[in-house]
Amino acid sequence: RLDSLLSFSEQHGLNSGRNAWILKPSSGARGENIHVMRDFNKILKVSQDSTCHWICQKYIEQPQLIHGYKFDIRQWVLVSAWNPMKV
Repeated sequence: RLDSLLSFSEQHGLNSGRNAWILKPSSGARGENIHVMRDFNKILKVSQDSTCHWICQKYIEQPQLIHGYKFDIRQWVLVSAWNPMKV
Protein backbone atom coordinates (compact mmCIF):
# COMPACT_ATOMS: atom_id res chain seq x y z
CA ARG A 1 0.00 0.00 0.00
CA LEU A 2 1.13 3.51 -0.81
CA ASP A 3 0.64 4.85 2.72
CA SER A 4 3.22 2.34 4.02
CA LEU A 5 5.87 4.12 1.91
CA LEU A 6 5.57 7.33 3.92
CA SER A 7 7.72 6.04 6.77
CA PHE A 8 10.74 4.93 4.73
CA SER A 9 10.58 6.55 1.30
CA GLU A 10 13.89 8.25 0.50
CA GLN A 11 12.26 9.98 -2.46
CA HIS A 12 9.66 11.69 -0.29
CA GLY A 13 12.29 13.84 1.45
CA LEU A 14 14.08 14.94 -1.71
CA ASN A 15 13.47 18.43 -3.05
CA SER A 16 12.20 19.56 0.38
CA GLY A 17 9.16 17.31 0.08
CA ARG A 18 8.02 19.15 -3.08
CA ASN A 19 8.39 16.13 -5.36
CA ALA A 20 5.94 15.62 -8.17
CA TRP A 21 4.23 12.23 -8.34
CA ILE A 22 2.39 10.80 -11.35
CA LEU A 23 -0.76 8.82 -10.54
CA LYS A 24 -2.42 6.85 -13.33
CA PRO A 25 -4.84 3.94 -13.65
CA SER A 26 -3.07 0.61 -14.09
CA SER A 27 -5.38 -0.32 -16.95
CA GLY A 28 -5.25 3.05 -18.69
CA ALA A 29 -3.88 4.06 -22.05
CA ARG A 30 -3.50 7.14 -24.23
CA GLY A 31 -2.72 9.42 -21.29
CA GLU A 32 -6.26 9.39 -19.92
CA ASN A 33 -7.03 10.09 -16.25
CA ILE A 34 -3.42 10.92 -15.30
CA HIS A 35 -2.84 13.11 -12.26
CA VAL A 36 0.35 14.93 -11.24
CA MET A 37 0.37 15.60 -7.51
CA ARG A 38 2.75 16.69 -4.76
CA ASP A 39 0.79 15.68 -1.67
CA PHE A 40 0.76 12.03 -0.52
CA ASN A 41 -2.55 12.51 1.27
CA LYS A 42 -4.21 13.63 -1.98
CA ILE A 43 -2.66 10.67 -3.79
CA LEU A 44 -4.07 8.32 -1.17
CA LYS A 45 -7.51 9.94 -1.38
CA VAL A 46 -7.71 9.62 -5.18
CA SER A 47 -6.44 6.04 -5.17
CA GLN A 48 -8.62 4.87 -2.27
CA ASP A 49 -11.82 6.57 -3.48
CA SER A 50 -11.73 4.66 -6.74
CA THR A 51 -12.70 1.20 -7.88
CA CYS A 52 -9.64 0.74 -10.13
CA HIS A 53 -6.00 0.01 -9.27
CA TRP A 54 -3.47 2.83 -9.62
CA ILE A 55 0.21 3.19 -10.43
CA CYS A 56 2.14 5.91 -8.63
CA GLN A 57 5.61 6.90 -9.76
CA LYS A 58 7.92 9.75 -8.90
CA TYR A 59 8.39 12.35 -11.60
CA ILE A 60 12.10 12.51 -12.43
CA GLU A 61 13.21 16.14 -12.35
CA GLN A 62 16.49 15.58 -14.19
CA PRO A 63 16.03 12.55 -16.44
CA GLN A 64 18.77 10.93 -18.50
CA LEU A 65 18.59 12.35 -22.02
CA ILE A 66 19.76 10.98 -25.35
CA HIS A 67 20.44 13.79 -27.81
CA GLY A 68 18.19 16.03 -25.71
CA TYR A 69 15.21 13.66 -25.65
CA LYS A 70 13.72 11.73 -22.74
CA PHE A 71 13.42 8.01 -23.30
CA ASP A 72 12.25 4.89 -21.55
CA ILE A 73 13.22 1.29 -21.76
CA ARG A 74 10.40 -1.22 -21.88
CA GLN A 75 11.19 -4.86 -21.51
CA TRP A 76 8.67 -7.63 -22.09
CA VAL A 77 9.11 -11.09 -20.62
CA LEU A 78 7.18 -14.31 -20.82
CA VAL A 79 6.08 -15.69 -17.45
CA SER A 80 5.84 -19.42 -18.04
CA ALA A 81 4.99 -20.38 -14.46
CA TRP A 82 3.54 -18.41 -11.55
CA ASN A 83 4.46 -20.50 -8.51
CA PRO A 84 7.38 -20.87 -8.53
CA MET A 85 7.76 -17.97 -10.93
CA LYS A 86 9.70 -18.74 -14.12
CA VAL A 87 10.50 -15.89 -16.49
